[in-house]
Amino acid sequence: MKIMSGNANLPLARAIAIIRSAKSTIYFENYIIANDEVGNRFARALSAKAREGVRVRVLHDWFGCMDVPRSFWNRMREAGVQV
Repeated sequence: MKIMSGNANLPLARAIAIIRSAKSTIYFENYIIANDEVGNRFARALSAKAREGVRVRVLHDWFGCMDVPRSFWNRMREAGVQV
């Protein structure tokens, strides 16, 4: 079920709530994920779900995320997120 597909105006709190409610699988696709307050909130929420046993996959655009340090992605991978 595509809950967030194409909804760029979805409030951040609602998007995080949707992630937190996932029971089995999360596919998170985004052009730009920044190493900022918002990006880290998403990373923490996705990582927490992966540690709970939810299958989490993140697809990001290389160009749109080229300024994001490797450590950002590595923290997610260490939690079990497939990046």
